[in-house]
Amino acid sequence: MYFLGLDGGASSTKCLVADEKGEVVGFGRAGPSNHLHGEEGVARLKRALRGSINEATEELNGNSLDTICLGLTGVDSTGPNRELVINIVKNIIQAKNVILEEDIKIALAAASINQPGIVVYGGTGANAYGKGREGNEVNVGGWGYIIDDKGAGYDIGRQALRKSFRYFDGRGRKTSLLKKIKAHFDCETAQELKRTVYRDDGLPRQEIASLSTIVKKEADQGDPAAQNILKQAGVELSQLALTALRELCPEESLPVYTAGGVFNAGHWLRDSFRKRVSEEFPAVNIMKPEFPPVCGALFLAMELSEEDTSEAFLNSLRKGIKDLPVST
Repeated sequence: MYFLGLDGGASSTKCLVADEKGEVVGFGRAGPSNHLHGEEGVARLKRALRGSINEATEELNGNSLDTICLGLTGVDSTGPNRELVINIVKNIIQAKNVILEEDIKIALAAASINQPGIVVYGGTGANAYGKGREGNEVNVGGWGYIIDDKGAGYDIGRQALRKSFRYFDGRGRKTSLLKKIKAHFDCETAQELKRTVYRDDGLPRQEIASLSTIVKKEADQGDPAAQNILKQAGVELSQLALTALRELCPEESLPVYTAGGVFNAGHWLRDSFRKRVSEEFPAVNIMKPEFPPVCGALFLAMELSEEDTSEAFLNSLRKGIKDLPVST
């Protein structure tokens, strides 16, 4: 019996095939598959799904798949695009079951191995999802950068720009961020940097989010402004966890998993996140996921078929993905 898990996002699409014993049969990787907007969005999704699935299933040798689980960024599992996505997959490969889940749900399934818990995701955007011991669920955040996404990579990058320009015109404290960001964009002056930021209706969100790496470096070098940006981001992300904890288990605690690149932005962010959560829920266990989201999709596929993710299965899966680029 074979299962397929797929994790599709803004940078890449990863596909993993394994049997009920955890033996990895194939892995495939293709381009981005996020956000189904217009004909180009649909075409991009088709290319990513076909490329990753075909590569991952090359060694099936005619054996059929039992269940496929897809986790896609920006695609609502109950929204109008659900049938479109499922039909695209069915035209690529046949399976007994095909299910579609939000990316945050496969992230929790990977982190908790289908057990109750809460995952806080901090990437370009930010959101949290939790599942309680009674099966109750909660979603927090995920409203996008125009409405919210505080503490996420885009917000960190934007705060770095804001503090840089406020320092330049005398409204903010001294910071090394302005010098480093100008060098990053190969700009000589603040005015040139402003033109770069606003060129073509503004820099892409991911490019602004990438400035979080500069913030981390300058925080580590002792820049107070950079340190404060990361501390505040940790506080903002902690609100996602705390809201989910209050909703799901006000009398006890669930494990909280931190996922996404923002949590690699340095101890300033992680420490403030942990401190704020622990103040209200001192018994909570905060940890990083052991398995990447594509494995979470695999776990959910197996759950639908009532297959057990035993320790023997997990050990086999650990060995199978050890040298695969499942997290990149």
